[in-house]
Amino acid sequence: MGNKKSSLNQNSSSGCIISEGKHHDEDFSNNLTEIDRQQDLHYHIKLVFNGNCSAPIHEYLQNGCKVLDIGSLMGTVFKDEEWINKVIPELIRVTKPQGWIEFSDINFGLIDAGPNSTHLINGITQGLSDSGINARSITLMKNWLQPRVMNITELNKIAPIGVWEPALGKFNLQDCVNYVKLRKSFIVDSMDISENEFLKLEELAYAEFDSTKYKGKFSIMRVFGQKI
Repeated sequence: MGNKKSSLNQNSSSGCIISEGKHHDEDFSNNLTEIDRQQDLHYHIKLVFNGNCSAPIHEYLQNGCKVLDIGSLMGTVFKDEEWINKVIPELIRVTKPQGWIEFSDINFGLIDAGPNSTHLINGITQGLSDSGINARSITLMKNWLQPRVMNITELNKIAPIGVWEPALGKFNLQDCVNYVKLRKSFIVDSMDISENEFLKLEELAYAEFDSTKYKGKFSIMRVFGQKI
């Protein structure tokens, strides 16, 4: 929660987002589709954590405090050095003393998933890493917030993906399908495979998700702390 306007720029593709350039993932040719996907995922994370935020700010909200929302799911937007040297210091700067800073994001990587779907997600993670993006940056936020933030809490929820779980599992599968389709050219380049090889891997991965043989899962995390 802050009372000053951020000095970093805004990117209108995902609401009010701190950014100094284009999204590192890829230039999206269909922004509306990506916005819809992120909006759906926002409501899913809200459901998983039973609320839009986990920091103890509900009393402040009822009294009309100011909130700065820089965007949901920003882990694949900034490089580690940008988080450490620019984004987090700026968030701390604009937050009032005793105010709270919170991050919600997906920890890339699959648990108990099939070999092809795991290979596909690992390929995406490696491609992001090659471009300087840490797909698991949310796991480092706790350390990055110290020492200027106190009462740091890290929450971790395991979410299902695949038809083995008929409600959230199917929703997460559809989000995974949309995510991969939006980034096809990025995945082909980062994995150094042909489009036909990508389509075959995609087919095999989705077949695993569409089976009850594997019970794939992934981690969703929230990290929040209070400015000293």
